Amino acid sequence: MDTVLNQFSRLSSNLQNISFAKMLKMNDISASTQTHLKKTYMALCVGIIFSALGSYLHILFHLGGMATSIGCMLVYGLLASSRNERNWEFNTETFTKRVGLYLSFCALKGMSIGGLVEQALFLDPNIVLVAFIGTVLVFACFSGSALFAKRRSYLYLGGFLSSAMSVMFWMSIANMMFRSAAMYNVQIYGGLVLFSGYIICDTQMIIERAEMQGERDYLWSASQLFTDFVALFVRILIIVSRNARKGQSNNRRRENERRRRNGY
Repeated sequence: MDTVLNQFSRLSSNLQNISFAKMLKMNDISASTQTHLKKTYMALCVGIIFSALGSYLHILFHLGGMATSIGCMLVYGLLASSRNERNWEFNTETFTKRVGLYLSFCALKGMSIGGLVEQALFLDPNIVLVAFIGTVLVFACFSGSALFAKRRSYLYLGGFLSSAMSVMFWMSIANMMFRSAAMYNVQIYGGLVLFSGYIICDTQMIIERAEMQGERDYLWSASQLFTDFVALFVRILIIVSRNARKGQSNNRRRENERRRRNGY
């Protein structure tokens, strides 16, 4: 008994000596870059909220469609072109314009996927919540691994991801003509892996641009992570919806079999 108590006291003293600040400290990232990352993730959270509002507007008024998808790409292009404006954060007019572009991009993106969200809510309201929580967990894990890993350790993924994205693009074009279920499954599950890798690569690219080039455009950085987040959410939502639909179909079949056996 004394041995067990001694081991427990030793373990308790070791836990007290652990500094969680040291564990979470990003040693090879400067303080200014860490501030940039905080602003980036704050802007990402606000963008996700506006995207949810966009999906809600689609559910109410059915605004989403091809027009919002095209508008989303145009606004994203305007946001990219405005990156050339220096000291935008300290210019009230430019700052307001760029924030408006970023929030419009997020809202239009939410409207564009509003139809998919509406279908999932009609099938089961819990599906969207499950998909969102799953997306947050996956995003946090992969983004966190990029933050606390050695700098530039995952940048080599960029070439592989670009090649895979090209293959997925041509596969989607082919699937529009041939309508192959197997090809569609490859797009969904392959895209899930692909954009998980993009989360890691884009996070380290944001860090590297901030460290080497002094870039502090957190709205542009947030828009890149937001694109990865939405792409991940869409695929997880499709997977969860398909599983729920199969579950409901199996339940109906079992119910019909039970009624047939009981003579109803």
